[in-house]
Amino acid sequence: MEASAEGMRTLWISLALLGVTALIQAAVTVASGSVALLGDTLHNAADALTAVPLGVAFVLGRRPPNRRYTYGYGRAEDLAGIAVVLAITVSSGLAAYETITRLLHPRPVTDLAAVAVAALIGFAGNEPAADPVVGLLITVAILAVLGQAARAIYQRLMDAVDPVLTDQAERTLRACDGVLGTGQIRLRWIGHQLRAECEVVVAAGLSAAQAHQVTLDAEHDLLHAIPRLAGALVHADPDSAGADQHDLLTDHRQAPAAGPR
Repeated sequence: MEASAEGMRTLWISLALLGVTALIQAAVTVASGSVALLGDTLHNAADALTAVPLGVAFVLGRRPPNRRYTYGYGRAEDLAGIAVVLAITVSSGLAAYETITRLLHPRPVTDLAAVAVAALIGFAGNEPAADPVVGLLITVAILAVLGQAARAIYQRLMDAVDPVLTDQAERTLRACDGVLGTGQIRLRWIGHQLRAECEVVVAAGLSAAQAHQVTLDAEHDLLHAIPRLAGALVHADPDSAGADQHDLLTDHRQAPAAGPR
């Protein structure tokens, strides 16, 4: 979903549907005492509540860049992602606690018909231990979702991108008129948009204006080739027969920053 009217509308619809579902399941859970249904209820409730930080993030993401937040507010979506992971963690923890408690202290499940309709697990009452076992399986499923969400948020916070995008950017730059080769290519997600910083090699005899035109053409080609690319900074280096044009900066790039002692 994007920070758009359509995305926000979809977000609030999902909040309403999941919220109503969770409320119905909660009522049946109280009446039946089913921990299997409780686990699913907690999962749906957590999904519904995550719409709130996501909505806030989408609104913040629309703000333009300023002197402090020079890249804009797109990272608010990553902070919302952390809130989502925390919500899933809490729901899985509660589900696991209730399930283990029921396994240690079993009690009969009532209103099995209502449980079956609410969670589509009509087999839960076949034997006394079946309901907590199903609850444990639901907890495991929630933990699997948690792992996937945590991995995705970790990758976003570490500025990870799909290597396919990096390869596509390199091929696009190499195919651009006036580009003799490429140097470092960096891509990063800011919200739901990509930003790029790239180095290209151009002929040594080009004027500053000509080299600038090559970088403009390269940026234009990147914007058309890379999905969701919002902008690219392309730096031109003159061809120097294998010599490193950045020798002067090598020590600064490799040495760690000196901190207070």
